[in-house]
Amino acid sequence: MKKNILSFIIVLYSQLIFSQVGIGTPNPRGALDINKPTTNNMGLILPTNANANNLINPLGGSVVPGTIMYDSTLDCVRLYKGTNVWSNCLSETNGSSSTGTITRLNCAGATNNGTLTSGSPASGVSSVIPYTGGDGGSYAAQNVTSTGITGLTATLNAGNFANGNGSLTYTITGTPSSPGTASFAINIGGQACILERTVGSSTIPPNPDLTNTCNGLELPSGVSSTSGTVNGLSVTATYNNSLNPGYNSLASCGITQSSKSFAFYGSSSLKFNFNRKVSNLKIVEKGAVANHRITFTLKRDGIVVSPTITVSNVGTCNSSFSIGTNSVTCLSPSIGSPTDSSIIFNIGGVWFDEIVISRTSSDNKLTFLNFCLGAAQ
Repeated sequence: MKKNILSFIIVLYSQLIFSQVGIGTPNPRGALDINKPTTNNMGLILPTNANANNLINPLGGSVVPGTIMYDSTLDCVRLYKGTNVWSNCLSETNGSSSTGTITRLNCAGATNNGTLTSGSPASGVSSVIPYTGGDGGSYAAQNVTSTGITGLTATLNAGNFANGNGSLTYTITGTPSSPGTASFAINIGGQACILERTVGSSTIPPNPDLTNTCNGLELPSGVSSTSGTVNGLSVTATYNNSLNPGYNSLASCGITQSSKSFAFYGSSSLKFNFNRKVSNLKIVEKGAVANHRITFTLKRDGIVVSPTITVSNVGTCNSSFSIGTNSVTCLSPSIGSPTDSSIIFNIGGVWFDEIVISRTSSDNKLTFLNFCLGAAQ
């Protein structure tokens, strides 16, 4: 009996060794056949990794040529060709139809030239990426768009790899959308890596928007704080000494004021604190009469900074106001109006995280202010 069982096991083992494997089919048509007899509506999911160089041979040694994987960084299927070389994307060229190969691409060791500043066009910016194991073959031109911080493109002109070690120069153009890290997925010669460039904050605020419309974050009355997005960045403003809301809408001197105004009465003040550095606080002032003076005190990291006040040409009563270093004073009522004047102006020229707006007046008449934040870093 034992001899019969042993003979059966030997026969079965030999069948497994020399037969094909079928998954979903009893009749495999090759060494491995993954098919259902009638319908095939499910795909094959390949091993996935962010870097092909992370793959290993579980038995030790190098990865076996012919190994395939899904590269989650490049979003494509790649094939190991042997001698430490992975193919380019099999499903698409990803901007490259290189025939030459290299054995290593070192984005971390890139030499970065020039600087990138948020909101400013790149000029004279490039990255030189070293590689090893070039075979002298050619490579096609590439245009690689940035992720993380958008708005940039890294461009490589077509050329040939060196025989051995060499480098690739990518020229970076465009305007970065915000401060942070811009990433470029470089894939060439059978190797891939991520090139990272730092985008700094602008030291000079952008030019202000002086229209009669809020194109940034409006700071409404009647609340203790507000949040929103300014040039792609999240901004929160908290209020101190919040004043009463103004009227539903006001218009004079060709200027229309929204319903979210603050009503300043007598000598009063309002303070805004911001969670990041901001600039270009556009103000619509309505209801000013002679000797109404609005003063602005700005701070950055607790230190007082001096703003630049820019007046819009939208209004028709600008001559009724005097513009100081950090103040706006109404000299007289508007022409054709016995009671008040209106003006649009911008507080900018510097970055700040705190501003105190104070009104000084010898009477008890109201002045209404609207605020719109236009820049952040």
